[in-house]
Amino acid sequence: SARDLWKTANCAMRPGRWHRNCGKPVRKNAAADEAPNSRCPNKRAVRVGHRLRRSLLLPLAPPHRPWHGLGVLELQLNDEGETLALAGALADLLAPGDLILLEGSLGAGKTTFSRGAIHALGVPADTPVTSPTFALVHQYQGRLSVVHVDFYRLVDAAELGELGIDELLEEGSVLLVEWGGKFPSVASRAALCIDFEIVSDDARLLRISSRTARGEELIAALSSLR
Repeated sequence: SARDLWKTANCAMRPGRWHRNCGKPVRKNAAADEAPNSRCPNKRAVRVGHRLRRSLLLPLAPPHRPWHGLGVLELQLNDEGETLALAGALADLLAPGDLILLEGSLGAGKTTFSRGAIHALGVPADTPVTSPTFALVHQYQGRLSVVHVDFYRLVDAAELGELGIDELLEEGSVLLVEWGGKFPSVASRAALCIDFEIVSDDARLLRISSRTARGEELIAALSSLR
């Protein structure tokens, strides 16, 4: 417990006696690093504000590690209708600033999925949704601003600045990015990565993996709908 950690951190090691706070015995023939009045060797003092409080020793915090999402949802969709239905279910969960990566070979269904999500976000059903391969960016307005991006033709990360990805996210747009995994600076900001695999002419296997804590929330919500 936190209290036990605090006690252990504050114990003074005195050979032949019990540790003052943690309650563990100290050998009479203690090694040099367990000399009288020494501190536990695996503890270090930490600075609090600008002063070193020697009366308060805390275990070292674990090093910061980047987020590596663990949630993965794998679904087989048998036709285009199921792909559009899943896209609609995800769209209902999306919030301003969400970025979704769409990966997979040409013709795997990334644009079909985007069409389903865009229409489910309130863009009129008669609004055509096509791949932005040449325009690079298509923007729509529904209940949220939604931006469909295609990085297939981009080869240099410097070109990303011209697309204004950061500004779009800051403005609260939802981004659906095809081939976004090519650029780590974009991939690292994605809540989810959806990978499309062609199973047959109609069927697709989707692997939806989280990239952030937000992605974990989305996967949990999608799983509850199954």
